[in-house]
Amino acid sequence: MTNSHTTTNTKLINHDFVYHSPDTLDDALKCLGEPGAVVLAGGTDLINKLKLETAHPSTVVFIGDVGQLHNFTHAAGLSIGAMVTMSAVERSPVVRRNYTCLYEAVHSVGGQQIRNTATLAGNVGNASPAADAPPALAVLGAQCELGMIGKNGEIEFRTVSVEQIFSGPGKTIMRPGEIIVSITVPEPPSACGSSFQKNGRVKLDVAKASAAAFLHRDGDTCAELRIAAGSVAPTMVRASTVEQALRGRKMSMQAVIEASGKIAKDIAPISDVRSTDCYRSRVMNVLVRDAILEAWKRAEGEKLV
Repeated sequence: MTNSHTTTNTKLINHDFVYHSPDTLDDALKCLGEPGAVVLAGGTDLINKLKLETAHPSTVVFIGDVGQLHNFTHAAGLSIGAMVTMSAVERSPVVRRNYTCLYEAVHSVGGQQIRNTATLAGNVGNASPAADAPPALAVLGAQCELGMIGKNGEIEFRTVSVEQIFSGPGKTIMRPGEIIVSITVPEPPSACGSSFQKNGRVKLDVAKASAAAFLHRDGDTCAELRIAAGSVAPTMVRASTVEQALRGRKMSMQAVIEASGKIAKDIAPISDVRSTDCYRSRVMNVLVRDAILEAWKRAEGEKLV
């Protein structure tokens, strides 16, 4: 049932729905197969929508009691279950040391209370163009393991890269009843570095623009470069023009400046209440440059001149 109110009390949830809290993945996915069902993990997005009456699900399925979704392991890469919080990722010494751009992206999300509740999978699944984690995950080559109940009544899994999961603002390629079960991030090779850079109005605000960089160094040459940008297009985007401009080149300050200056070809920023398209275009040039320089430094490259 959908309630209609002339005023919205954000301390209350006025909408009626069926609530499930299964303790197995199989049962959770079966509940999510019901028409109008939505998943509840950290709830930092869904609870707000319910209070503001911008979401009207008929069924809410809480997955926090599914033990396997809390798994967070490091063995030849990261495996991060759907219920692993931002704080858990942020506190991981392995993430901070080997997946630095992911640490920086997660650390930039809201305040500590938000990170204690919000999940990494939720930051991806909500598909906000301004989300902080997706650009970092994309340049690290992360993939999402998706799960749903198939026609035979058994769980069907498939794997989709973080880069490919978004189809538009607030939209993903996930099918009805399908959720992110886990996110896997491959182990980076040696002589690599990464960085996440963000521009926002205040510390707790979502990004006006953001950039993540992953760089693999071969001596004084950029052997591999991946750049992803947030809040400057309908979805998170890879900056292929910038990548191609620097990949295989001997690193220098001039080469980085020239490559980062090509970011305008890869983005399509808009003007909204938080910023203008012109500002976003100009600040992205700086963010991409700084992300590349920091990634090079962390790859133990020599100081650029």
